[in-house]
Amino acid sequence: MDENYGNPNQLRKDGKYAEAIQLYEQLPDKSENDVTGLAYCYRKTKEYEKAARLCYQAIQNGASSEWLIGHTVYGMSSIIHSTSLSPELVMHIFLNAIAITSISAAFGLFFFRRYEL
Repeated sequence: MDENYGNPNQLRKDGKYAEAIQLYEQLPDKSENDVTGLAYCYRKTKEYEKAARLCYQAIQNGASSEWLIGHTVYGMSSIIHSTSLSPELVMHIFLNAIAITSISAAFGLFFFRRYEL
């Protein structure tokens, strides 16, 4: 067996993302590069939520990689994009929009009535 295949970075470069994920997850102390590699593998295996969560945690812990920051946004947008809109979800969004609009209008009418022309 080639010793490079004990290296998650080499597995990632060779496109063996599932195998690389297993090795990355076994690392006791992950460097910023390891976290970036793991997040990349998650993204390539379409585990967007895990990738976004990992990037977000790394940024919270002080990571400053532009790749991590960019892929936190990418991962979250991928999660949203892959979410299906059910009729129930659409109804909840619609009702919340009506409630927010009504509350805002009532607030404005009550507190700013004296400024009417």
